[in-house]
Amino acid sequence: MVKRQIIFASLKGGVGKSFCTRTFVDLARRSGRTVSAWDLDGGTGSLARRYADRRPEVGVATENVRDDRAPGGWIDALFGAADDVVLDVPGGALGDLLRVLDGGAASLVAQAREADRELVLVSVIGTDPDATETPQEAIERFGPDVHHVVLKNGLFGEREDFVVYDGYTDEVTGVSEYEGVTGQMVRDAGGEVVYLPRLNGRTSALLALKNLTFVEGAEAVSTLGRRHAFNTRAWLGLAVAEFAGTWIATDGATPTPKLSLLKRPKAA
Repeated sequence: MVKRQIIFASLKGGVGKSFCTRTFVDLARRSGRTVSAWDLDGGTGSLARRYADRRPEVGVATENVRDDRAPGGWIDALFGAADDVVLDVPGGALGDLLRVLDGGAASLVAQAREADRELVLVSVIGTDPDATETPQEAIERFGPDVHHVVLKNGLFGEREDFVVYDGYTDEVTGVSEYEGVTGQMVRDAGGEVVYLPRLNGRTSALLALKNLTFVEGAEAVSTLGRRHAFNTRAWLGLAVAEFAGTWIATDGATPTPKLSLLKRPKAA
């Protein structure tokens, strides 16, 4: 089992990035992984609102990545004992994250390697064209020096509905409207695609209303009722299966060691 630094990013808000981050954090902790979780939106982000405890390995710690005076506690966490250090970066703030360390993306990669962690960059996307630009930004900034994961948020459709990412030919005219450029960029960078199925809308709303984590909701029959507890439990099982065998596998059983960035020679 490897140690990871996992960055959840999006070019803009509204794609459910924090929802996806919380799904991973809850499931990784349930599997026995120690997760140091960080909301970098200054305590106002959606992730922070779901965890009252500000201890990063129990709930979620907060920092404002846009504030040059922020201490960078998440950097110290990289050299700690946590199996996974997870950063929920505000929409459009990937550049702010890179400015924390002089040297930008190269310094972030070097820091992860020094901490003996695999660096995983998760681009959360919806189905609209703007959201699909996130993986492009990630690859332009980092190139193949990180493990790129594109996470299709099922809130916006079925896995085949992400036509801007995958490419689309009009069924009536036969004209290709989207060439799947982003998808090809991700493949060329050695990236992978993961689909997070949609959680029942009413169940999701009740979990938020009761301020329950997903794992708590899966067992909260007395609070949510049997139907919604079961919905949560079944959905978590689907998420675990979708994440399995990828760089965001919730049990830490990541792909073969030959793909490890830590095995690559460091730049002189």
